[in-house]
Amino acid sequence: MTRSVPTAAEENAMRILREITGAPVTALDIAGANEGTVDARIDYGHGRIAVVEMTTLVRQDAKRIRDRLRRFGRSMPNPGQG
Repeated sequence: MTRSVPTAAEENAMRILREITGAPVTALDIAGANEGTVDARIDYGHGRIAVVEMTTLVRQDAKRIRDRLRRFGRSMPNPGQG
């Protein structure tokens, strides 16, 4: 999902990736990006790169409840989304 800026959860994940790898991490899935663009790129240096797709894990029953609420125009907080 392309947004103008990364979500708070994505920013946090990129910060952790920077700390773990010691490498620059760049958000890619932002305004103007093509459909299907990965969330971030890690530049290890010497031409080595990695790409990152961030996801949220939810229990199936929580997903089912969210889907039902959405049908009625309602929602509940999702701690994985910023």
